[in-house]
Amino acid sequence: MSHPPSHALDTTRLVGAAFALAAGALWVLRWLFTEPDSVAEVILHWGATVPFVAALCLVGAGLGSALALRAICAVALPLLVWSVIELVRPAGLWFDGAVGLALAFAGAAVVATQARVWLGREQVRRDAAHSVPVPAPRRGGHRVERSRGGARAAR
Repeated sequence: MSHPPSHALDTTRLVGAAFALAAGALWVLRWLFTEPDSVAEVILHWGATVPFVAALCLVGAGLGSALALRAICAVALPLLVWSVIELVRPAGLWFDGAVGLALAFAGAAVVATQARVWLGREQVRRDAAHSVPVPAPRRGGHRVERSRGGARAAR
């Protein structure tokens, strides 16, 4: 079974989270600052729907390991989520605003986590570049064996 490289999944997750953050922010703006059935409301609705569907496609694409499975998940997840939202959506803009607020928080959390992971990897790379190589132990010398229970001395 071939798995995509981990940095590809991290990039997919990060871009999907950024799209979710943008969609959530636009839905919150729509909820707070527009009147129902106005031109601004329609523009913000579709302006939020496009990145929301893109975010769901990217999250769905990250669910599978084979290309065909990833493509199916990329299409199926947005359809499933959208149908559930349409099923439970009451009248009024407050529900879209609440979903947008939750989406914005979730997207921001994933972006922050991915940024922290990326910065941690960069720090490890910098530390490795500046580290002093440790000489190999001499033959017959004292060495430490690693085991599940921790390190123990061996001769």
